Amino acid sequence: LYSYEIYNKIILSTSTLSSPALLAGGFGPVNRACYGIGYEITKDLARFSVSTYLNDGNEMTSALEESLTDIKRVVQHNKEQ
Repeated sequence: LYSYEIYNKIILSTSTLSSPALLAGGFGPVNRACYGIGYEITKDLARFSVSTYLNDGNEMTSALEESLTDIKRVVQHNKEQ
């Protein structure tokens, strides 16, 4: 039972919202201790929505933005090599 509880403790739940049929959308957390992140990635943009029941949604959004900036830096650096 213990491993089942650990395995089912979802803290990050994501889903793509990339479809020509969608103009916008969101993806919710699957439990009270989870973050839900919906994302759309196209040739021209990357769009994300963060939702949570926790009180640190702004911090999670900032961490996501910082991570994406780091990834962009790495990709640009590799292109220059």
